Amino acid sequence: MDFETHLEKYLPKQEIDKLINSFNDKEQKALYLNTEKMSNEQFEHLFPLVKKHPIVENAYLYDKDVYDFGKLDYFDLGVYYIQEPSAMLVSYFLNPNENDLVLDLCAAPGGKTFMSSRLMMNKGQIIANDLSKSRAQILLSNVERMGLKNVIVSSFDFANYYHLFIEKFDKIILDAPCSGSGMFRKDEKMKLDWSMQKVYANANIQSSLISMCAKMLKKGGKLIYSTCSYSYEEDEEIIINFLNEHNDFHLIDINQNNPLFYQSDNLKGSIHLFPYLYPGEGHFICLLQKDGNANKTTFNKINYQRNCINENNKKVVENYIINTNINEKFLSKCLRPGYFISTQTKDNIIPSHHFAKSINDFQYINLDDEQYKKYIHGDSFPYDEKNGFYVAKYKNINVGIVKIVDKIIKNYYPKGLRR
Repeated sequence: MDFETHLEKYLPKQEIDKLINSFNDKEQKALYLNTEKMSNEQFEHLFPLVKKHPIVENAYLYDKDVYDFGKLDYFDLGVYYIQEPSAMLVSYFLNPNENDLVLDLCAAPGGKTFMSSRLMMNKGQIIANDLSKSRAQILLSNVERMGLKNVIVSSFDFANYYHLFIEKFDKIILDAPCSGSGMFRKDEKMKLDWSMQKVYANANIQSSLISMCAKMLKKGGKLIYSTCSYSYEEDEEIIINFLNEHNDFHLIDINQNNPLFYQSDNLKGSIHLFPYLYPGEGHFICLLQKDGNANKTTFNKINYQRNCINENNKKVVENYIINTNINEKFLSKCLRPGYFISTQTKDNIIPSHHFAKSINDFQYINLDDEQYKKYIHGDSFPYDEKNGFYVAKYKNINVGIVKIVDKIIKNYYPKGLRR
């Protein structure tokens, strides 16, 4: 069965034609502003040709031919996260808050984790997981770049760990692996790679994942399910089958008769985002809630230490902060078991790059343009200030850690980020 024919399962002919024609339109770019680092007013003054996202606060649409935001210093400084405008609605509809323990099960590269963290005001706790170790490393680097304090990064097959979290999470994001047809306009390779076999294979994975998430969700908790697929088999059919098998769940209506959304007759309250209606790529989103009420998660800052070997082959202790109790067996194998504060050696305590990107009340120095270039290149250079560790700032935005020794800057900018 070809792609166009398979859409007839839920779409009328005129909608299919509009959808297919929209694949020839220009991709819409967007970003989500990190208002801890720059205000909306500052951002709009610097970039007056951006447009506000039609739904999401602190988000902007832009033309890449006008502003190539991925190549600006502000990107590395964590001022914004470049995110597909449809994907932004997942965290928006889930709306996590500072009292939530959240799981982002398939989190890389980290856009939904970042937006959720901002909505939570960097409080509560998020476990951001991705099965792929390489993708999870990208997720970790984005958590650092954006200065997030409430994220644990893991790279697990959660089928081996979900039993540690039975009815533990207040909210769960399941942006499920899918056939990717919603990205046809964005990536020509997705068109060539599409097949019904791929749709069915992903549907089996999606069904397994959502059932597992149901076990980990608290009574009264919310689960948001999304795909970047147009296939009924990966979207409505997954949810309909799930609700038939889980009578303790109900669907929350997020459609609200918004003309930007398309809703199929088979699952009222869920939405499709089609490029000819909404300024973004293809997405399906459905919000579910588990019946009942559960005790609220208790949040207290917990110090966590981990012994490891550093890049110089020396034993060190890494210091983290976690906002709530998490199973030790799980934490011990996480890529980033909390908010990374410092590395402790026999002789010194060295503030981490993660700490530098997120702290507001630490002694700092300001770098000019030339000093900033030297710093991100990994160079040492003179600086007239007393000895000690400092956060280096550029344009009043945290860049990283330095140590000044006898009026010379010792550079702690991570080697993997230097350029």
